[in-house]
Amino acid sequence: MKVIVHKEYDVENCAQCPHVRVKPCQHSPIADDYHCGATPDDKKIAGYVEWDDQLPKTPPDWCPCMNGGATV
Repeated sequence: MKVIVHKEYDVENCAQCPHVRVKPCQHSPIADDYHCGATPDDKKIAGYVEWDDQLPKTPPDWCPCMNGGATV
């Protein structure tokens, strides 16, 4: 039996999104690069981020989750 479950998330920025992928920055041992796992090419959201408050305050315009193109 296959069960499909859709979850709803209250996401204010990409750091709270279940699709976010955080990768270590190649140029710094203390910074990270944030990528969107909901895009086919793992599109970069923000690079060289040391603190979550350095991320954009809202998801980008191309966000597939906000535009109804991705599900969890």
